[in-house]
Amino acid sequence: MLRYLLPIAACLLSLGCSAQNAKSTTPHNELYYQRATLFNQLPVDTCDIVFLGDSQTHGCEWHELFGMP
Repeated sequence: MLRYLLPIAACLLSLGCSAQNAKSTTPHNELYYQRATLFNQLPVDTCDIVFLGDSQTHGCEWHELFGMP
């Protein structure tokens, strides 16, 4: 029984790996496109502040920390 189970498991794993690689047809992930759409719709002001960083910078509520509405 184990002799049949191992090849079947290997086939299923290889199918899963190829399916994950196949769906990556865009150069960026979904979050990138969501944020780009949001930033394209927001107005730009000369008083705006830009933060560059990683997911920790993205996850912070900066308007709350600086007391902005």
